[in-house]
Amino acid sequence: MRSWFSPQPAYRPEDSTSATLTKIRWLFGASLLAPMVLELLVAYWLTSGDHARRFLILNLVLGGAAGFSGGLLGFIFGVPKSLTGSSENDTNAARHSGTNTNLEQISDWLTKVLVGAGLTSLTALPHFGARIIHFLDKNGYEGLPGGGTLAIFIILYFAAAGFFWSYVETRTSLTKLFNEVDQPLPRQTLQVIRTAPAEPRSQPIPEDSEILNRKPADLNSVELLDARGSAEIRARQWPEAIQTLRRALNMAPTNQPIITKLTQTLSAARRTDEAQKLIDESQAVAVRAGNTAAKNRSDLNEMFNALYQPGGFTRAIAIGAGLLETDQGSNGNLHLWLARAYGQRAAEARKQGQPFDADRQAALERLAAMKKLRPDLLPVARSMWRPAAHGGAKEDDDLEVFANDEEFARLLVA
Repeated sequence: MRSWFSPQPAYRPEDSTSATLTKIRWLFGASLLAPMVLELLVAYWLTSGDHARRFLILNLVLGGAAGFSGGLLGFIFGVPKSLTGSSENDTNAARHSGTNTNLEQISDWLTKVLVGAGLTSLTALPHFGARIIHFLDKNGYEGLPGGGTLAIFIILYFAAAGFFWSYVETRTSLTKLFNEVDQPLPRQTLQVIRTAPAEPRSQPIPEDSEILNRKPADLNSVELLDARGSAEIRARQWPEAIQTLRRALNMAPTNQPIITKLTQTLSAARRTDEAQKLIDESQAVAVRAGNTAAKNRSDLNEMFNALYQPGGFTRAIAIGAGLLETDQGSNGNLHLWLARAYGQRAAEARKQGQPFDADRQAALERLAAMKKLRPDLLPVARSMWRPAAHGGAKEDDDLEVFANDEEFARLLVA
């Protein structure tokens, strides 16, 4: 079973956005269908066939023209604005499309002109509307139900509907299309990099080079920064990963996978106070929302952070033992980190000349559970068990106290 955090992130804001957009499309379709049905009913009630045809044709043409005009205006207002001149340290930068185009500049100019002209002409609108109604009453709508007044309402209704629909589609579907076309990495490759295990000490993957070779200034979307931060974690580039993930978090403050990656990287870099601050914020949000699963995930991060604090193994064991009874009980990381905590406590006991058989047995049980749930974590466990032989870092030798234990050898190597 996969853990919450890797290799597949559970948080997918694009799913919610797609569902909301589908509802808006249905609502828009209904808003167009309703007046058309009403027009057909009115035309059916007209006694004269010529009047009925003229009523339908005029209203359809007028509604279509108004809808098209409103749609064009919505497109002008909604053209995605591209980012220019972003720097590596610009943490608030968010890319909306790849290049700065003439269309975008025209959109900005027209938007200002139209809004300015509209505001200065507000007082003249009633008189102008009355003239339009009088003109339509004499030309085309004479003798038809509603006359020019109905025509004005049709213009306003379909223009507003066209504007709303065009603006929403431009800001969502068209913007997404622009981003995907101008994406510096293939979408599938980007997804692989983002969803591969990215806990500290995870192994690099071949695709990491694709994102690590990119210029930092080009990484100006949440997806790209998330991928870059994940690759930097696997490359053990802690300062770079922290900077990258902070940029991503500024763009998406509620993105839980990014919060987790940043928290764990801060812990691995021994910046535990900064990590704890993020953890406290996440826990507070989860408690206010009554989200037990989110609270458990934050507690898991706090357990990991405790592993990097002096004497933190006591707190890590207490948190981990409680999490075993929650939805995190099937998380392979939880079992590995509990084994590390038991290893730290065993090493402390050995230093003081005390027995540590209970911690040894507990560490074995947790590693066996980890191996069953997440066999891909075995290289990480081996690197902490015999760092010199398995490419581990000296500072992460939590399981080295069991380095000469044959049961650990059979479990981790066989």
